[in-house]
Amino acid sequence: MRRNKLQTWVAKFIALAIVLAPTLDKVRAQEPSKQTVWPDKTWKVANSPEAAGWSSEKLTAAKTYGDSIHTSAVMIVQGGEVVEQPV
Repeated sequence: MRRNKLQTWVAKFIALAIVLAPTLDKVRAQEPSKQTVWPDKTWKVANSPEAAGWSSEKLTAAKTYGDSIHTSAVMIVQGGEVVEQPV
């Protein structure tokens, strides 16, 4: 029984990675426009996912999928700046 839960979790993780893979490829392909920002007392937050090179549409699809598998939370940080965070 425990093995089935692990296999299910792995399958869900892979499915989520497939949804986000095209977006991540675009992010990797971009030239870094600024240095890494390290969090202090608060995190810096990107103006929008697109400003950080991400697709809002694909992030919404990933959130919908995460909700369907009852994910507790997902926070995306790129270069020390929050791109997407739980509401």
